[in-house]
Amino acid sequence: MQVASQQKPSLKIYRAGNDIFEIETICELKKLDFFDAVYSIQKIRDRKYQGNWKDILGSVLVKISVFAGIKNEIDSFTKQDISKMITTTYSDLALEEIYKAFELERYGVYEAKTEHFQMFDSNYISEILKKYKKWKLTEKNKLNFEVPTALITEISELEKVNLLKTATQSRYEEFLKNNFLAGKHDYIFDFLVEQNKIIVSNNPKNKEWFEVRLSIAKKILLETLSTKKAKSKYDLQQIKRTISGIENNNSDRVLIKAKEIIIQEYFQKQADFWITNIFE
Repeated sequence: MQVASQQKPSLKIYRAGNDIFEIETICELKKLDFFDAVYSIQKIRDRKYQGNWKDILGSVLVKISVFAGIKNEIDSFTKQDISKMITTTYSDLALEEIYKAFELERYGVYEAKTEHFQMFDSNYISEILKKYKKWKLTEKNKLNFEVPTALITEISELEKVNLLKTATQSRYEEFLKNNFLAGKHDYIFDFLVEQNKIIVSNNPKNKEWFEVRLSIAKKILLETLSTKKAKSKYDLQQIKRTISGIENNNSDRVLIKAKEIIIQEYFQKQADFWITNIFE
């Protein structure tokens, strides 16, 4: 039997992967070292406050879907549902464990493989992650592995705020440099509201102001989708479905876009006043 992790003279602290290469490096470790790693790096519940979190998660999901043999494109609604599931139900895992779970599935380590039927969705992903958690518990017991008490900690609220401040300030500096904010950063809107930097209330003027931004967002999205060229019949169906959802007010894309518009307006206002740090 191998010597349990807690019996080692010292515990190596691993840094959470910020790209596919770093994540794969952790997953290539021997089993005991892998357990050491995933118990010493940030879990999803903590990493989701990082500014580049969605990009890293997206890269992982794309690669494991390709390795799983998924040929169909994943629509935006499914992506959002997967992201929500991972950052809530499975937030106690490290991102490296998500990647490892599907690696074990591909290599036939679990008792039986799960058929995805070309559907890379929350149902399929959750089945793999449940098998991984069962495998993890079994292997930990075999190795007599116990989690070092010093590592059983959660990020504090103050640390979360500081992480979000850093991420928001970074996006602001990006805006100052490019006069444009690329990507989806709606989480910044929610944080700025929490910090009373952006005021959203039931005041009639505020409600009217917000409704105007929603209308602008809806118009922009519909114009963009109406001119988007479909590469296949499947793409065309997805575009039509998305347009229908927006027109029938049954899509969160409009709210996300409106938040992005408001963030850029807020950043521009700060820039007009020559403010370099929006939290000072």
